[in-house]
Amino acid sequence: MYRILIGVCFLALLMTCSPVSKVAAQERPYTEGSVYIVEFMRTKYGSTNEYMKHLAFEWGKVLQEAKKQRLILSYKVFLGPPANKEDWDVMTMIELRDMAALEGLNDKLEALAVKLLAPQKQIEEGMQKRAEIREVLGMKVVREAILK
Repeated sequence: MYRILIGVCFLALLMTCSPVSKVAAQERPYTEGSVYIVEFMRTKYGSTNEYMKHLAFEWGKVLQEAKKQRLILSYKVFLGPPANKEDWDVMTMIELRDMAALEGLNDKLEALAVKLLAPQKQIEEGMQKRAEIREVLGMKVVREAILK
């Protein structure tokens, strides 16, 4: 269910590897804001509502609890018609306070899912069912740039 975060910590490490002096940071025309985990999905024809039910009643339930526990800041879902046959129609975003919030997040979210939803086996079965109605096209970890 939340395996999307596998490798995110490695990616976050790569994004923060270059040391920046205080002088260089002061010269930037922006300040660093929140970090977002963005995932792009393409639902199979006629399956968008079924996938949205999963997001509303499972994914959203876990992330609402994660928000209460201050593991994340917010989460959002976007719908849009695909521009071409390789494009997404559902995009999800999870907002974190910073790159450090990625550390251990996958394990924490999986523990919440087991606690709130079902045993691990049922969660894995649900993942297989979702694979039949949507395809994950990609994922990105991005940081908001707040212009000065």
